[in-house]
Amino acid sequence: MGRGGFDYDSFLRFRNSFYKMYQQFDSWLNAFLLNEGMRFISGVKLRTPVDTGDLRNAWLLDGITRSGDTLHCWFVNTMNYATFVEYGHAKPYKSGATEGSPDWVQGYFMMTVTLDQIERAMPARFNSAFKKFLLELDVM
Repeated sequence: MGRGGFDYDSFLRFRNSFYKMYQQFDSWLNAFLLNEGMRFISGVKLRTPVDTGDLRNAWLLDGITRSGDTLHCWFVNTMNYATFVEYGHAKPYKSGATEGSPDWVQGYFMMTVTLDQIERAMPARFNSAFKKFLLELDVM
């Protein structure tokens, strides 16, 4: 214990733990987002309709990129008809059909719904995982 009741050794341990957290944060955040991305892939595959299984199996996490303070998860489906299944489309040979007409095939919104669910649940999962990260480094 130092002068005036200040525990310098405890302060140094805290500073070192905090510095370690600073060094590992980007790596931890990328791992967290990768996990959330794989959670999305799992969810979107379950919502994707199956005929041959090709559409379901074509979902990929294409990467995580940073643009300033924003991180982006990129997802792709390599099947050329994925957008039509997502948002709906006119029946073959019925171009010009509009949504709601008998010649319109409704979309499944497998990506839209899954992304919405992930985005709503992510703050709580982030808070829990971040607290665990801080506890492991003895910052909390």
